[in-house]
Amino acid sequence: MALPDPNGTPGTRNSEAPVSQSPSEAATNKQIQFLATLGKRNGLSQKQLEDLAAQEFGPIEGVYNLSKQQAGALITMLNQPKESMASRR
Repeated sequence: MALPDPNGTPGTRNSEAPVSQSPSEAATNKQIQFLATLGKRNGLSQKQLEDLAAQEFGPIEGVYNLSKQQAGALITMLNQPKESMASRR
């Protein structure tokens, strides 16, 4: 059975419709590598980076287990000026 088009045409599917990402989709290798780089730039050890992630998102088993959304939020946070990062430690 074909899925209906979001525009209401039965039996067709709009191939140009954006694919929604699952919020639990795993972070990409590039995101994890960038997090490690940003952590170093901000003077954070791997443990401190993982502690920061746990502080923001709850218990995690390392940054390798972040979702794409969580990794993106942490990247944004680490890209903030150092003054705002100092208040989070």
